[in-house]
Amino acid sequence: MNSIRSKNLVLVLICLLTAGCNKNENSLPEVVDIMHWVEGKGALLETQVDTFFHVNPSPVSIYSQANFFFKGNARKVQICGDFNDWSLDSAHDMNPVEYGYWHLALPFDPKAQLEYKLVIDGKEWILDPLNAEKGRGGFGENSVLRMPEFSPPEELETNPQEVGFRKFDFMQGSSFLDTALKVHVLIPQRNGSDIPGILPSVYFQDGEDYLELGQFEKAVGNLVETGKIEPFVGIFITPFNRTELYAGKLTPKYAAFLAEELLPHIKERYPNIDSSAQRRVIFGCSYGGNVSAYTAQKYQRDFPNCAMQSPAFLANDYEVFDSFRDSEFPGLRLSYVWGTYEFLHSDIKKFSRMAEKKGISQIFRSYPEGHNWIFWAGTYDDLLIPFIPGKEN
Repeated sequence: MNSIRSKNLVLVLICLLTAGCNKNENSLPEVVDIMHWVEGKGALLETQVDTFFHVNPSPVSIYSQANFFFKGNARKVQICGDFNDWSLDSAHDMNPVEYGYWHLALPFDPKAQLEYKLVIDGKEWILDPLNAEKGRGGFGENSVLRMPEFSPPEELETNPQEVGFRKFDFMQGSSFLDTALKVHVLIPQRNGSDIPGILPSVYFQDGEDYLELGQFEKAVGNLVETGKIEPFVGIFITPFNRTELYAGKLTPKYAAFLAEELLPHIKERYPNIDSSAQRRVIFGCSYGGNVSAYTAQKYQRDFPNCAMQSPAFLANDYEVFDSFRDSEFPGLRLSYVWGTYEFLHSDIKKFSRMAEKKGISQIFRSYPEGHNWIFWAGTYDDLLIPFIPGKEN
């Protein structure tokens, strides 16, 4: 009896899988129909395929497989993104199908969120015309792939209802750098009034990028509003030459600027900021994470808490990495995140193992994401809860 039921179940599944191939020309194809069409196992009219992608944008994801589609005249279509270090040398080639369509299936973590672009004939980099999801970074917009089990961070879904920020701007001169840097200071407010009390502070590298691309006010406003992190004053420093300041010959002078010039000015100008170093965090992404760690090493008394997103320890021939390996920094606390699809993945994982062996205080987490702002904007809670937890934590 069980064998008969099993055979009947198999027959039912076969019928369900093949039914789409016999649909009339006015019906809307389903995912199984499109996949059969791609594989040459079923026929569809061009209008049916076009209608499917009008309703169901590309990529079409089935658990751990993402199916990319493109329609257009081209001799060659390729895909580059977080998953191949954005390298044209290792780009994935799409395959021509029918009606001017191209297709490629790639496996990904079911929870992944990644950025990519299409490359036409080896030279024209374009957004995916069949995908309306976009992410904006320092180099412009990219198309975004979100796999079926990806869950958007709640703090990025809506604007906070109660918490906002009052902003002050000024230019901070530096004798170390022989110039001035633009600084934004954001004071947290609740229902239009400054939140009372002596507040902790967080010093952000790439200041204007965090305010714009990092969606700071939305994400942090919601985290404060829901009690996940404590209200804090944000100090945002905008670099004039990012590579030289964060990963080059000016790094020591920039660290001195932060600790010996900007920090004393902030203490004097904003008395509502807690003067205790334990209530102060230095924060940065990529090269900004590297210079944050460098500053914390050199000025641990002033910045004992360091938060990093995808820190690029390769800067200055792994100077920061080697310093952690070869020296002791008692009392220094680290929190950091990284994406398993980014090019820094192996470096940061190696760092985490080394830091664990040395007993360095650290909290870290990795996600199936890339080296980009759509990832970093959703990780303020991971990085700040260890240092300034809210009432909920």
